[in-house]
Amino acid sequence: MLPVSAEVKTSPLQKANFCSRLFVWWINPLFKIGHKRKLEPDDMYSVLPEDHSQHLGEELQGYWDQEVKRAQKDAREPSLVKAIIECYWKSYLIWGMFTFLEEGTRVVQPIFLGKMISYVENYDPTDSAALHEAYGCTAGLSACVLVWAVLHHLYFYHIQRLGMRLRVAVCHMIYRKALRLSSSAMGKTTTGQVVNLLSNDVNRFDQNIVAVGQICVVVDTSLSSINSSNMNKEISKILKSSYLRGMNLASFFTVSKIMIFVTFITNELLDNWITASQVFVVVTLFEALRFSSTLYFPMAIEKVSEAVVSIQRIKNFLLLDEITQCYPLLPSDGKMIVDVQALTASWEKASETPTLQGLSFTVRPGEVLAVAGPVGAGKSSLLSALLGELPPSQGKVSVHGRIAYASQQPWVFPGTVKSNILFGKKYEEDRYEEVIRACALEETENIQVVLPLEDHLEGKVDFKTYKNYFTAGVEWPVIIFLILANIAAQVAYVLQDWWLAYWANVQSDLYFVGYLKEDQDVVFVLNWCLGVYSGLTVSTVLFGITRSLLIFYILVNSSRALHNKMLETILRAPVLFFHRNPIGRILNRFSKDVGHMDDLLPLIFLDFIQTFLLMIGVVGVMVAAIPWIAIPVIPLGIISFFLRRYFLETSRDVKRLECTNVICAIFVTVVAFGALILVECKYRCEYLWSKDQMIPVERVIEYTDLVKEASWELEGRPQPSRPNKGMISFKNVNFRHKLDGPLALRNICGGFYPGKKYGIVGRSGAGKSSLTAALFRLSEPEGGIYIDDILTTSIGLHDLRKKMSVALQEPVLFTGTMRNNLDPFNEHTDEELWNALEEVQLKDTIKNFPGEMNTELAESGLNLSVGQRQLVCLARTILKKNQILIMDKATSNVDPGYGAETQETLNLTSKCGKWKAFSDA
Repeated sequence: MLPVSAEVKTSPLQKANFCSRLFVWWINPLFKIGHKRKLEPDDMYSVLPEDHSQHLGEELQGYWDQEVKRAQKDAREPSLVKAIIECYWKSYLIWGMFTFLEEGTRVVQPIFLGKMISYVENYDPTDSAALHEAYGCTAGLSACVLVWAVLHHLYFYHIQRLGMRLRVAVCHMIYRKALRLSSSAMGKTTTGQVVNLLSNDVNRFDQNIVAVGQICVVVDTSLSSINSSNMNKEISKILKSSYLRGMNLASFFTVSKIMIFVTFITNELLDNWITASQVFVVVTLFEALRFSSTLYFPMAIEKVSEAVVSIQRIKNFLLLDEITQCYPLLPSDGKMIVDVQALTASWEKASETPTLQGLSFTVRPGEVLAVAGPVGAGKSSLLSALLGELPPSQGKVSVHGRIAYASQQPWVFPGTVKSNILFGKKYEEDRYEEVIRACALEETENIQVVLPLEDHLEGKVDFKTYKNYFTAGVEWPVIIFLILANIAAQVAYVLQDWWLAYWANVQSDLYFVGYLKEDQDVVFVLNWCLGVYSGLTVSTVLFGITRSLLIFYILVNSSRALHNKMLETILRAPVLFFHRNPIGRILNRFSKDVGHMDDLLPLIFLDFIQTFLLMIGVVGVMVAAIPWIAIPVIPLGIISFFLRRYFLETSRDVKRLECTNVICAIFVTVVAFGALILVECKYRCEYLWSKDQMIPVERVIEYTDLVKEASWELEGRPQPSRPNKGMISFKNVNFRHKLDGPLALRNICGGFYPGKKYGIVGRSGAGKSSLTAALFRLSEPEGGIYIDDILTTSIGLHDLRKKMSVALQEPVLFTGTMRNNLDPFNEHTDEELWNALEEVQLKDTIKNFPGEMNTELAESGLNLSVGQRQLVCLARTILKKNQILIMDKATSNVDPGYGAETQETLNLTSKCGKWKAFSDA
């Protein structure tokens, strides 16, 4: 997260007057700064007190806690929807009333317009009452347009802010829950699932809040081969969903034309004359109803259904077991620190064999207590019980004073070593220097643990980004066909309105001349008008549906292609990329950004294209009818252009900062809707919105163009049996972990002969692990590394790496069964798997699991001890039966007895010629 200044600016909204709040003018100072220079985090305003995460989260948490208690009392499942409604129903009601007022002004406008046109049709210079009525209608129409513009954007701003408040509150609850999950609950979820909740599911609230309000309006008016099948199924579902959305938007474009067509055809069949006032009133009224009935209502149904699914997932997460504070932390009495009496505890409540049973001991000040035992004996579980993470089923635990805990597995966060040591505490120089000297960390004080920030995009979306996005899934001929279909649809759309007006004028001329509808010439002319109008209506519908489905097809395929390319690129990225980019950032690309491309961008682009072409068509028709209208259009276009530029300079920077600063994210809503007041033209609003929404695409495309490792396979591949001896030679090898980094290995020469074991010793940072990195080509070495006289850089990475086995200090396990962790590609029999487990002394342990080999492992194997995880990884290594085995402190968390037996197993297999071991001690 970006550093935020201690002197955060107070939000001007707190002191804004009524007019400033009404027209969102209070945000203009931020626009001025963004116009002059690039925005920085310190330019952001502080969050309003009522929008603070803690306030919002605790408020919703209170309603959720009450709902959980009521559900327990009533013996039912708690409902997160009920908690949300109880917390926010007043806000829903208030802004829902604004929606009724807004739509009321839209419905009244056609009535005023019809009366004005009727006055012109029946013009009588002597009728002063009609003139005054026309003036009144003109004033009423102007007032309705102004009131609608203010209410519309005021409603959308506040309803989006309400969605933001709900999203922040739920994020607070999820984050709070994640910090309190018990170990058993952590086995039921994964980091990816939590990231998905925080990135994808909570975003439904921003979209859904607007949709819920619009319901009221209608009342008024995979990793490659393993996951490829699942991925294809998901893409298929997304494509079907996109086609349905496309049909919905096509109906938004065409349904009003169909309704108008049916109305006037019925009018014609009833032998009624069509007048200009009727045409304008009917067309305008149907256009007003079109948004509510064919856009907002179906969108509301869709968003509400999506939100219900997301709320269900969030609810399931919030109902996971938490760590309960089993005992209070007692003040130090100077006599006793820890007192445990008859402690019995289990991680799984249903387990017949407790993890800890009948433990009793006391620790006094000044004593050092060491706990020893075999792998899986419960050493770490005992510490968890002292920390309160493992609740006792029997017995008593008393802890006096504060606890300092150093876990078996190190944990650091992005930043300097100094910031990791202080961990938010106040810096005291003497104490700090004493600590780093005791830990021998003087030379590492200012080293970055990982690079915490990526290079941020400028936020300016260029034409190349659009081209790469649209052409990622289809070829140019399809794009050209889409352009032609859009032009044809809009031409038919505009011609239909123009022809209807022409038809009305023809009938008026015939009426005033005195022709009867029964005259043969009149019948011919009217039938001709009817036939052309029918053809234009059919063309409008067909072209509208075609372009809607086509744009969804193109963009969903583009999203799929970019996703696959990003996955392929990341799988081939060097290890340095994963050191520089936290897993959360990478997951965010695959969850939030790709989800944005799947769900929002096709809708946004279709809406933008329709609005843009509609604006061009309307302006064209107006200029053709009244050329003088071109005079105000030109200066208004220039003003609109500069307002667009004024807005985008700030909006892009806020969007750019959004991914790294939580405070900035709140301003995305405010800045966007501030611009909507400044730029009233709907086309401009859609254009500005679409420009901002392309930034996730830019981030995805950035991840499709990463530096890659060398090729996985090369021509002239070695025979499958080679290398088959395991002879390793280093000849003048230099190695850097990154191209511009210092040498980790310098002029290394040496050989490792088959059938022997080698131990590499040295102080921290001497380059022991760098030898392994050079051998596996995690970065390309200089000089020559040979395996059985084969130069490692002359073969593909797959052919090189699959001939070597490595067991690391940090075990690598994934969510799935024990069988899948041992044999991910189903290459071995059950007998071979059990034999491998027996060789690492784990067979009896796995046999005692309820599911044996089909036991589900939690994320990273958290339901196993660290020593057991290392042994599982070692068993997986043994199964590969390669001639080269590299062990990097692979039994460091295994007790000496198990370690000695495992080493004996490796010794026997090595003597039998099955292993040639290369060991990193």
